[in-house]
Amino acid sequence: MAKSTTNKPKFEIRDGRIKLTCWENKTSDDKTFHSVELVKSYQDGKEEWQTTTSLSGTDLLKAQNLYAQAYNKINEMAANA
Repeated sequence: MAKSTTNKPKFEIRDGRIKLTCWENKTSDDKTFHSVELVKSYQDGKEEWQTTTSLSGTDLLKAQNLYAQAYNKINEMAANA
């Protein structure tokens, strides 16, 4: 997902090699909404760091927890807006 270099993430949260990034966006009528991106970091055969959106079965609970945290944080931000 390509992002503008001036658009910084609203927040990032991690669990091991799994990272969730939240982006704040505006609609054409200036309403705020949030989107999230979840990636997993790994080292390839050349020991260089890469990211993927594919998760193993053991990563699913970590992903679920990160999504739940993001959901709560986004709702809290909306309530305080």
